[in-house]
Amino acid sequence: MSCVGDAGLSLAQADILGAVATISLDEDTPSDAAAAVTGSDGFQDALVDGVRETLAGVPYYARQRTLEDLGVTAAEGMYAAVLTGLDRPAERVEKETFAERYPDASASAYEALHRHATALEVTQQFGQPEPSIVGHLSLDALAEGPVPVIGASGQTPTIAVTVDRDAFEGRDRDDQEQLLELVVTLADACDVRVVSKPVTARWLTREFRDILPSEFRESVRAQCGGSPTADLVDAAREALSPDGRQVDVLRELAATADDIMDLHALQNSVEVSDGRVSQILGQLEELGLAERYGKQTAKRVELLQPGVAFLDALDADVGQQATLESAFSAETGTSTESQPDMCTIGAGPGPGDVQADADSHGGTGWLTSFMHRRRQAPAIEAATEGGLTLLDAPVDDIPPQKRLWCFDEDSRDLVVGARITSRLSYLVSTALALADPRTWNEVLPTSAVDAGSPFGGLAIDDRNLLRDGRQLGYLSDDVDDSEEWRDKILEWRKDLAEWTGELRTGDGGEGLGSRIFRNAKGLIGVMTHVLDLAGVGVTVLGIVPNVKRDFGKQAAEGEKSQREKLAETIVGQASIDAAYGSHTLERTVFEKRERKVQSAMEPNYDAADPLADLVADTVLVGPGVSILEPLVEDAINDREPRDDAPEIAVRVPIRTECRREVWSATVQRMCRAKNLKPQREVTTLLRALTASPFSAARALDYLQPEDSERQIRLDEVRYVLTQLPTEHILPGMAPSVGKLATALLEAQETLSKRDLAEAADVSTRTVSRHIEKLVALGLVTADGGTYRIALPFHGEHYSDLAPDAVDAERANPQELLFEVALEFVDAAKAGRLGDPDDPLGQAFCGPRLDTDPLLEVRPALEPWVDLALWLCDADAAPETTVADYGAEIEQASILAAMSDSSENVSTI
Repeated sequence: MSCVGDAGLSLAQADILGAVATISLDEDTPSDAAAAVTGSDGFQDALVDGVRETLAGVPYYARQRTLEDLGVTAAEGMYAAVLTGLDRPAERVEKETFAERYPDASASAYEALHRHATALEVTQQFGQPEPSIVGHLSLDALAEGPVPVIGASGQTPTIAVTVDRDAFEGRDRDDQEQLLELVVTLADACDVRVVSKPVTARWLTREFRDILPSEFRESVRAQCGGSPTADLVDAAREALSPDGRQVDVLRELAATADDIMDLHALQNSVEVSDGRVSQILGQLEELGLAERYGKQTAKRVELLQPGVAFLDALDADVGQQATLESAFSAETGTSTESQPDMCTIGAGPGPGDVQADADSHGGTGWLTSFMHRRRQAPAIEAATEGGLTLLDAPVDDIPPQKRLWCFDEDSRDLVVGARITSRLSYLVSTALALADPRTWNEVLPTSAVDAGSPFGGLAIDDRNLLRDGRQLGYLSDDVDDSEEWRDKILEWRKDLAEWTGELRTGDGGEGLGSRIFRNAKGLIGVMTHVLDLAGVGVTVLGIVPNVKRDFGKQAAEGEKSQREKLAETIVGQASIDAAYGSHTLERTVFEKRERKVQSAMEPNYDAADPLADLVADTVLVGPGVSILEPLVEDAINDREPRDDAPEIAVRVPIRTECRREVWSATVQRMCRAKNLKPQREVTTLLRALTASPFSAARALDYLQPEDSERQIRLDEVRYVLTQLPTEHILPGMAPSVGKLATALLEAQETLSKRDLAEAADVSTRTVSRHIEKLVALGLVTADGGTYRIALPFHGEHYSDLAPDAVDAERANPQELLFEVALEFVDAAKAGRLGDPDDPLGQAFCGPRLDTDPLLEVRPALEPWVDLALWLCDADAAPETTVADYGAEIEQASILAAMSDSSENVSTI
């Protein structure tokens, strides 16, 4: 049975009639539970409907890509290819019977008929130990398999989940977590109802708080005697001031992706003492707005649903909204932010100073804060020169109403950043940050721009070329100098801010959204070009907290998805920001309006140098953002120049991974500011153990500045790693491995397996399954049944304990991988690792390391192989995709000569 209810996870205290499947948390194994759901008629019916609705009217060649855009990326897209078979008839007959029934049909017709049944069979392989025809499909992969398709269907299957506390509490911790994670994944598309006693439900919400969503906890509270949200909101409104520290703390929690923060991170984010934070949290807990939980050494704080409702009520009172799409509109509001995101590299306010948009041009507005070095350093180093970086990594979120700004006077790099949740937020936040008054005061002062004569300080000082070539708006003949022009640009910026306010309130009239979109793009173009002409590098940092949620809405038939539109916006802005000498690429190559073409100045075209330069670098960071890469490539390929455009194009490198040099440069920047010198093994360890250069920079920020220069000690590396949330440690591994590593980093003594399991909050079986692999890598040392991380404890200041692999003289990737591979192979089959004709042995028997055959037969080894190669600094440089767009250039050899031969380059 499928119902028309809402998807989600809720508590039910009576049996569920008509559920398509029932999961018993007391008795089912995780694989049995998954099979019960994926094999049920109701689940499969909804899956078929979802595929057919999604693919209706889609050309054959675009069917797989359409499903991938929906989020069906399991098995590297192969499952999406299989799933297209559900758009076929469901009949299945033997081959001989088919031949008798359809004597004139081709073999391909028979295969097409069977694709429907094959798709359902593969779907039932999720979470099963046996591999499917597309490889092993884990339980986690359900979220990238059938679940998003069912979410797009018109059906919401109901799934019942039964649980008895005594029976479930006695189960292995791994099974408990896997079963609950399965339930939560299914709740994204199904109506999942947990049938249990109230006391059991309350126990589940306490014991598995990091797994179960807040909606379930609210359901439990509502049915088990919790206080009604409305009453709690009313009580909070009476007790708390909208401008008080308590509301500041609530807004910090609300700015995170899941409304949860580490207590330590929260203490660092608000400008009061730890004791005061504890007092504030006590008040918020008493009011039912927030709650602390977890072990004493790993406390976290969660914003509860009444806290969310309380903030919504405050925002409604003062005309604020908690999404960035409307937050830019608040150039006329007052921020309650108390903690600036400081950058002390260049001139600007000192610590503790907060500078809002408050001057004669901008009014009083939402906060443009100075960007902290822990964001600025990795943003500059991760940026692809003249290109786009899409970095999959957990990232420190920022409040939606905050924009970030920082100028490095030494390197003359300007970095601006914002939280990106829509195309409009990307454009408007970037425009307002780039044109911020401090850009003019500190980066483009009149004295520099008008050196010797009006605009004499720019690389181009001809007013006509600036206006008609580089398209610098508001530069009419009656503008005397840069100061007058600056005032016009700041007035333009103010207008853009006011228009966004009108858009939010609905007072702007028809076409306002298009006007905002168009003017934001134009303002970005003007600012990037004038900064380029002033010799300033520009990096735009986009913090994307949840690309799948914010850009995952299903498009209507015949329309492009939100992700496709975002990719088009990025590419369109790039053509505006690209320059060929004294001209923009957009006007020179892509402009098709006859009036504009006729009035445009002709560039001095050089056939030997046909490439334009992209004058701004863009870095988008957040979990899953690399999903945009193929969409950006498509958007580039879809850009059509006008017929008579000169042979000018722009080359856009696109990266989704960071080379070691990026980590090294980030570490150097962070350490230089603290008078510290990082040795090679420090960079290697940070790269191997953390999620991204942003995580490494965040960790190093916990070190204190030194009066005299010295090297970083290895015990300090261990310390800074303990300051990172678990999701930032070994992110490519299963979450339980990251928990083990975090517990070992935090320990101040060797731990037994039982002690380690307790410290990491995992089962002893999980410890046994992974600990020897960590020992084989050298990350963990074993001594008499106890374990420690291979880094000095606190107080062992002069110890050189470190994994052998990080020592360049002792690093041997083949030997290290061999030791790890032994942990994945049964003792009876270990001899295969020494057989050069066996795929398992080819990586260890040849003259060079080749892991491809090994990973084909043991795909579970991939994250361990990556980790081993990182520890040895033996991994290949990540591939860079290079996309050319603009007019077609006949001199292919010239373009080829421009490729960066030092990188692994793929051209589209």
